[in-house]
Amino acid sequence: MSLYVAVTTGDKSAVAKLLAQDPSLLNKELSERRFALDYAVLREDVEMVSLLVSHDPSDKRVNARTLAWAAGQGHGDLVAQILAKWPDLITRGNVSYSAVRHNQVAIVAQLFALEPALRDQAILWVWAAKNGLDDILNLVLSHNPPSLVNQLEFQRTALTEAAGSGHQSTVALLLAKQPDLIHIADSNGKTALHYAAEKGNLTVVRQLLDHKPELIDVVDSCGFTALHFAAMSGSSEVIDSLLAIKPELSDANRGGPNALHLAAQHCHAEAFFKLLAQNPRSIDTVTSRNLNSLHFAARGGNPQILEAVLSLRPEFACEAEADGNTALHCLCYQWPFRESEVHRNLEAYLEKIWRLNPSALQAQNDCGQTPLLCSCVSYDGPVDPKWGIEFFNRKLSWDELGQEKNLVACHEKVQCSRVFAEEQCESALSGALISEVIGVVKEYFFGSPTLCSRKRRWEEQHAIECEE
Repeated sequence: MSLYVAVTTGDKSAVAKLLAQDPSLLNKELSERRFALDYAVLREDVEMVSLLVSHDPSDKRVNARTLAWAAGQGHGDLVAQILAKWPDLITRGNVSYSAVRHNQVAIVAQLFALEPALRDQAILWVWAAKNGLDDILNLVLSHNPPSLVNQLEFQRTALTEAAGSGHQSTVALLLAKQPDLIHIADSNGKTALHYAAEKGNLTVVRQLLDHKPELIDVVDSCGFTALHFAAMSGSSEVIDSLLAIKPELSDANRGGPNALHLAAQHCHAEAFFKLLAQNPRSIDTVTSRNLNSLHFAARGGNPQILEAVLSLRPEFACEAEADGNTALHCLCYQWPFRESEVHRNLEAYLEKIWRLNPSALQAQNDCGQTPLLCSCVSYDGPVDPKWGIEFFNRKLSWDELGQEKNLVACHEKVQCSRVFAEEQCESALSGALISEVIGVVKEYFFGSPTLCSRKRRWEEQHAIECEE
């Protein structure tokens, strides 16, 4: 009988006999680059693992894997047996992490007793705080509490991790044992209150404000308060709670978007109308980049928000932001996503905005794009050879196109499509006409269904133009 068969069938007497005859079998790969210990662990056969460990396997990687498994499964006697033979394995990060990840409190205590320095490993309290493992955190904080600031990841603290995950009891534990954590912001200036509001954790938001009400005014590096993050997440309950404490909190920040703008851009209609009711003047706020509420509503494309802004401030349809984009440009960027539920009424609002500002159809932004051309690209795919192009919500990256000449030729074709589209739209615009023109442009340039045929078509057209 081979060692592989003996281990996988759990025949301990056969294993003992084979190893007595040839101890080197323990350090040889049996199959699939696995050793005898690996197969014993896969079978979760604790007695077999203990037997194999007693024969002193020499591969430290296998021994470390076995120790991490034993720690994660809570086999304290096996952990003690392995560490008695190879005490240096305790400093392997995956051992203590495995115990914490599986909430093996007794094993963590055992490891801390053997090696107190393990308490300083950020990965332990990060996982414990993020997952609400209060017993583990108590062990970490029981003797000589470490600095619970993760220097490797934006200097986030244990409190920001717990607040972002919504663990009320963990937040209470940290505030009781390390109250100074509430004052610490990460490298982006975000406090625990920002994280709680961003995730919509109402209970934790109230808990933090009860402990330190001044947090409500703290801004991050972008000038955002907790209300801005609540607006982005669409958490109406958090918005109500924050505005009940400080109604004027919805004012603009450093020339950037206010909370109303962010709710509009992220399509949170309920949050938008709450903020509008609380501060009607916030709809008139314009950012330092000359973005108004209609720009943000058009970026989001929510029909209810668009209807409200157009009804209250129709004049915003005539204003362009710093990059030359009108609201019609912004809304046309959403055209590739018009089939989704939130954008089902997009055609009607395209026409409504155009009727308020007919000249916007021919208006070009700083990239030379008209609204109709914007309907063929998305925000993350500007029409520029250096950045790549997105046609009708289908990305063709630099690597896919392969050569710069193809990309440049493609860029030139899209610029031509602007002229072509404008010629088709000299008369009154309607949703049906937009759809028809985009269909014509799409068929004109992209009649072939596959990427390869598109590339061939571009190259053929470019070659014909060069010959002419």
